[in-house]
Amino acid sequence: LAEAADLDLTRPEISTIARRGSSSAARAVTGAFSHLYSGMNDTDCRSERIETDLEDDLRIVAAHVPAYKETEQAHAEAADSHMFQARMAHMHKQIDDMRDALYEADFDAAFELAEHDSLSLAATTMTGPAGWVYWQPRTIAVFNAIRELREDIPAYFTTDT
Repeated sequence: LAEAADLDLTRPEISTIARRGSSSAARAVTGAFSHLYSGMNDTDCRSERIETDLEDDLRIVAAHVPAYKETEQAHAEAADSHMFQARMAHMHKQIDDMRDALYEADFDAAFELAEHDSLSLAATTMTGPAGWVYWQPRTIAVFNAIRELREDIPAYFTTDT
């Protein structure tokens, strides 16, 4: 769209516009493995692509498990979870560890971090005031199937909240 509008913007600059819609959109603009920097305005809150050799060999398989509730309220309540501050306290180290794993093309380290972060985020959203559990029995079945696959091949899971 930026090209169609004849805007002379870099992908990180475009990400600042996309971020106003969603954080995921900002990261999608820069693509692949991206870091969305937290900040207060467009000069410091933008997404940047992290170059890694892992992109070439990565394969993604998605399992769709229909939600029985929308997760927007869980996101709004996450800051009220007793786990929120603990999650925030370890976030910067986890980001540094992820960058290192990506730079070193360490597949297992990178995706173990991603899997654990996904579980941490889910725990935080599910321990908000409403205490909603969004996972379905099929969600747990997918987790277990991936862990079984992991005995023979490198496979990890994350969930969307």
